[in-house]
Amino acid sequence: MKAISNYVNHIKNAGLAVGAAAVASAVIFSSALNAKAYEKYEADQYAKDSSTGYEAYIFDGGDYLTDSEEADLIDEMKDLLAYSNVIYITDENNYNYSMSYSDGLARYYAHEYFGDYDSAIVYVCDNEYDLIYSQGKVGKTITVAKQNSITDNIYTYSAREQYYKAAHIAFDQCERLLQGRAIAEPMKYICNAFIGLFIGFIVCYLYVSKKSSLKYAGYDEMIAGAISFVEKSDAQARYVSTSRTYSPRSSSSGGHGGGHHGGGHHGGGHSGGHSH
Repeated sequence: MKAISNYVNHIKNAGLAVGAAAVASAVIFSSALNAKAYEKYEADQYAKDSSTGYEAYIFDGGDYLTDSEEADLIDEMKDLLAYSNVIYITDENNYNYSMSYSDGLARYYAHEYFGDYDSAIVYVCDNEYDLIYSQGKVGKTITVAKQNSITDNIYTYSAREQYYKAAHIAFDQCERLLQGRAIAEPMKYICNAFIGLFIGFIVCYLYVSKKSSLKYAGYDEMIAGAISFVEKSDAQARYVSTSRTYSPRSSSSGGHGGGHHGGGHHGGGHSGGHSH
């Protein structure tokens, strides 16, 4: 019995050891995946506003910009430091062109450098996919709808590999919004126009369908309609038969009379009487 008990305890200990090893392996594997998911590049350009304390970074991990373009862009990003922290990122690890990857990358860098609540504007350009992310106070102005409008405005430049021009326009439009100015939103108006046309088409269709739908008539309406539409056309007379009727002379009468009639024609009758 003691040997059996020792054997059972040995199995339990072996099982616990295997379980612990599996958990440790899972943790290590998960850490490796997280480390690989978002690569933390070294900053190619950096600037800080001494009055606001906000910072600007350029991480050109995809090597989309030349050195001179990076220098020019960081100077333009300094204008946004009056309102928020700013980051520009290029990355080539988003092989599936996933929006969730770009969004996660933007949140990762914002969290790593500014935390989750400090104002930040992050522009991610990876494999020709553009994304604008904002958080903190500036997130109330640069909303998701405005972010989409900005990326709509710059997408054609990124598609043509004009990355500096796309970044220049993106940050300029962010600054316009923070100044309380409007930006061009042609895709928004086009979408609204199509939505309006679609709704109008549906309303017209429902209205016409309602007006043109068949209504079943009641019994009285059917009878009245049938009578009101009876027509006679090309009526003709046709001889059917002839009949005779005998009328005996009354006993009090001094004369007699007779006559005949037939369908389709008539003739005169005569009467007479005599007295003595």
